Order: sequence, then structure tokens, then C-alpha cells
Amino acid sequence: MIRVLLFPILLFFQHTCLIAQTLTAVKSPDGNNKLEFKIEKGLPFYRIIKEKDELLNWSELGLKLKDQEAYGSFEIINTVKESHTDVWEPLWEKATSIRNEYNGLKTTLREKQAPNRELTIIFRVYDDGVAWRYELPLQSGGGSVVVERDLSAFNLPATGTWWAFNGERKNLGPAKISEIPDTVQTPFLFKNTKGRFIAILEAAIKDMAYFNLHKPADKANQLSCLLPESKVKLPANTSWRVIMMGDNERQLIESNLMVNLNPPAAIKDVSWIKPGKSTWNWRGWGYKTAAGYEYKIDTESQKRFIDFAAANNIQYHLIDANWYGPEFDKFSDPSVAKADFNMPGILAYAKKRNVGVFLYLNDVGAKKYGLERVLKQFHDWGAVGIKYGFMKGQGQEKVLFTSKVIELCAKYKLMLFFHDDPVPPSGDHRTWPHVLAREYGHAQADGKFSVYPESSVNQPFINMLAGPLDMNFGWFDLNEATNRTKIGEAVPGTVAGELARAAGIFSGIVCLPDVPEEYLAKPDMLDFIRRLPLSFNEYKVLSGEIDQYISVARRSGNNWIVASLTNQKERSLNIKLDFLPKGKIYMAYFYEDAADSHFLNNKEAYKTSKRKVKSGDSILAYMAPGGGHCIYLEMIK
Repeated sequence: MIRVLLFPILLFFQHTCLIAQTLTAVKSPDGNNKLEFKIEKGLPFYRIIKEKDELLNWSELGLKLKDQEAYGSFEIINTVKESHTDVWEPLWEKATSIRNEYNGLKTTLREKQAPNRELTIIFRVYDDGVAWRYELPLQSGGGSVVVERDLSAFNLPATGTWWAFNGERKNLGPAKISEIPDTVQTPFLFKNTKGRFIAILEAAIKDMAYFNLHKPADKANQLSCLLPESKVKLPANTSWRVIMMGDNERQLIESNLMVNLNPPAAIKDVSWIKPGKSTWNWRGWGYKTAAGYEYKIDTESQKRFIDFAAANNIQYHLIDANWYGPEFDKFSDPSVAKADFNMPGILAYAKKRNVGVFLYLNDVGAKKYGLERVLKQFHDWGAVGIKYGFMKGQGQEKVLFTSKVIELCAKYKLMLFFHDDPVPPSGDHRTWPHVLAREYGHAQADGKFSVYPESSVNQPFINMLAGPLDMNFGWFDLNEATNRTKIGEAVPGTVAGELARAAGIFSGIVCLPDVPEEYLAKPDMLDFIRRLPLSFNEYKVLSGEIDQYISVARRSGNNWIVASLTNQKERSLNIKLDFLPKGKIYMAYFYEDAADSHFLNNKEAYKTSKRKVKSGDSILAYMAPGGGHCIYLEMIK
């Protein structure tokens, strides 16, 4: 009788151990998100569930090394779970204080057959998403390997809507699953039939190539990582594969997942790193004033910008290309300014006016004349930072050179932002806070093409998820700008809309594209630029719908700004001031579209006003077709 009872008990025990070996679940700290992991037929798989809603179906994991068989026939040899909570304070970010809380799973796999290679997968499950990366331990066969393929897959539900980043062009979407092209870039957004959103991104890009997403021809609902070959020294980590999650698209914007997946700041002395606003000479080239002065790439034009910046609470001036000769000419040496350009004199002049200067640099000059040599010269002249444009290369080569630029700029205390198809932002500005922005998308009027309202209302929902953006918003001359040297297509928008674009986009530098005369011609709207803070303590999405409109509130100290944008549709929003502290009185300054403003045929019409408001009040914000609305809220008692 005893033997009969023990046999089924033993079978039950063995079955329980088998499940523990092949299926593991980890929940987010709030209990709403769940990652499940299993080994099936020797291969690792995962799926993601949010409150019983399967956001991603069972999807494969793993890496393929060059000249080796794909990993397979795995067994789990070790599993460690952890819970982590800390609060950290960034130098600058969307928020002053960021909570980093997750439940983690570290599982080490070993092949059952020779050569018994090992692979470790580290998962983190947050309230706002899931991430994982691979660890390659030091194993027999050499000190380095070439990662040929990332086998990570993303099996989407059969129905839903998607959007995706599309380089320096209009973002893709909204579209059906069946309309996903062979290759798409990240961020990739997906909305399921219940209205929930996920975004696929990559965090902490450092040593290996970054990935795009590939749609296999034989798998209708699957995306796979498309990773260029990367040679790494063992032991090695990949970047983080990230699934950002939200009940709506607005929650994705407020997420801190990308920065939480990056290491803390690598710079001890950060006193020289200061986000801010900047004038910019490039789009002013060819502008003629009423008095007959024409802006050029010369010393006098830079001084005019510097004088304007100094008088209007603008901290920086950016001197773009051609100051050391034609930017793509191999004989243009960026350590020597051209004949009509007195760089030491300009920087000395700017210093007296308390304005910092950013200098342009690209691959042609940096690589021919020595990157470190050039950066040291910029530092010795007294520049505060660089704009790095047109970095060539691709894959791991481009990532490694980007890291070199970042680290050398840190060495010479130069702030930095990238333009022209950079390596994607990946939350790495936490580690390197001197990296203020990237042109990850199409900046306004760049390449002689302009951003239309429908793009500026989806860039915050798509491009900005990756990190801080350099978008060059803030035009005031919207009617005659095409008369300038570097403007090919009229800017479609309104003055109020351009202000809202500049204020609402998260960035470490607001690069203002227009000339002093155009800003001074609209002094009541220039008032908003003067008031615009250098950095912020909070970022809230008050309302919004991808492709339609967005309204955000940002706090700096006791004061707030509210920036709202619409697509080509005229719109009125009821903005509730519930985010203001109760019992406090604010003076609200309004910068708005006029009743007859229009992004194509009445761009420069606007109105301004002010009145006292308090928490609990509501503002009816009117936005013309393609326009916007801005409020500056100043606490007065």
C-alpha cells in the first residue's frame, strides 16, 4: 500500500521540477506585467502578458556566432531572481528624481552536447516595460567572438496598428500588420485591439552594432532583430532589447525605462554640463535685413547672433558648417578657421557676453586631421561644445566611433549633440550627460525639406521615446524663409505652433533656427523664448493621441510651461490646471494662434495675453489648423 502511494507522489515531484526547469514567470513590482520564460525543444522562448492581455506571443531568444552552429539543445543550469529599487537624480532629464524599480531574472543556459557553450539571459520586468540582454561568458575557443545574428523575435498579435521611426523622413504608419515592410527601424510602436501600446527599442548601445527589425517572409506577425556582425571581446554584454508598455501612447512618453537601463554617470565633475537654448547661424545664411545687411558665414554675422543671445536669456550660439572651409572638402582643416573667420576673437567676444559657443565638426575633418587634435583645439579656443554632423560608416564601426567622440568630448569638457543620421539615442545620456541631443528624425527645414504638422504631433510619441531630440523648431519667419541659402521648402506651421514644438520636445538643447531680426520683430512671442527654462523638474502628458494632437506640461522650479500641438485639423483643448499646487496663484502668459491663423496661408498671425489662474481652473486652448498653443505659468503668490 505504501509503494502504491509513493509512486504517484514521486511522479508529481518530478513533473514539478520539470516545469521549474523549463517555465519561469517574473512579474513587475506592481504585479500588472508578467514575463514568462521557457525552454522548448532546447531553445529559449519568452512572452509578455499585461493583466491577462498577451502583448507578445511566445517568441524565440538567442544569438548566432559566426562560424559556429546556432546555440541550441539548451538546459538551464542556474536561475537567479532579484528585486531592485533605487532612486537617482540626473543632472538633467524629464524629471528631477527617477525611480528605478524592477524584478529581475538571470538565467544561465548550457548546451547539452559538446562544446557545451553557455549563454546567460538577463531579464528586467518594470511597471512600464520589459528588457533583456545577453551575456557571453569567457569560454574555450578564444578571447573574442563575432556575433553574426540576434535570434530575438517579437511575435505580435494577429491584428493591430503599427508605427515606426523612418530616419530623416516622415515616420511610418499608422498601418496594418500585413503592411510591415521587410525592414523597419526602432522605435517600432504597436497598438493592439484593446488600445494598449508597446514600443520596441534598444537601450545602452555601446560596443555592438545597433539593430533594426526584420519581417520574415514566412511569419506574418513576427519581427526579428536584424543585427549587423559585431566582434566582441569575451566576456561581453549586448545592449538591452526593450519592450516599453502602456495602457495608452501617452504613458510611453512619460516612461524612464531607457535611462534606467543605462549605467550611472561616468563623469565625476559635471559642473561644465549645462543644457540650454542656442542661436544658430546656418538657417540665417542669406537673410537680408531691412537695412541691407546680409548674413554670411563670417565673423560679423556670428557677433550679431551672440549679441542677440546675450540680450535675450539665450545661453549659447552654434556656428555650423563652412567656418573652416567647405565642410566636405578634404583640405578643410577644422583646427584652422578660414581667412574671414576670426575664431579666437569670436570666442573671446562671446565669453565677454557670457554666451557659450558650439562648433560644427564632421567626419571629413575629424578623421583627416585627427579627432583628438581637433577637439583639443576647440577646448583651447574656449568652445563649450560641438555639433557632430554627417558621421559616416555603419554597424559596429559607427557605434565604436560614436563612443570615441563621446569619451573624447568628455575628456576635453565639450558638450555634444549629433546631427545627420546618428547612432540611435539609447538612454545613454544618463551615463554621458554632456550628450544633449541627437537629430533622430527630420529636423525642421533640414535637407531643404520641411516637417509638416502631422509629423510634429507623432515625433513625441515615436522618435522621442528613444531619447532627447535636436529638431530645430522655433521659426518666426514663416513667409519668406525660402529666400535664404539653406531653405528649400516653406516651413508649414504657425508661430505659436513653432514655439510649442520647441518647448514640448524633450532635449538638452533648444537650437533656435531663425535670425535675430525675425525674433525681435515679434517681441511678444520672443517673450516666451526668453522665459523658456534651461532644464525641467517634471514632464507630464496632459492629453494626446498619436498623429492627432499632444499637450504636455513641464515644471521648472515653481513655474510651468504648457505646450500643445495639433495636426492639420483645427482643435480646441480643455486644459485643466489640476497639476498646479493648491492654494497658489499663477500669472498665466498665453502665446496663441489667432482666430484666422493657418499653417499654409496665414502662418504668422498670433495673439498674446495674460491673466491670473490657480489649480482647478480650466483653459480653453484654441489651435488653428497646423498650429499650437503655449502657456507660461509663473507662481506669484
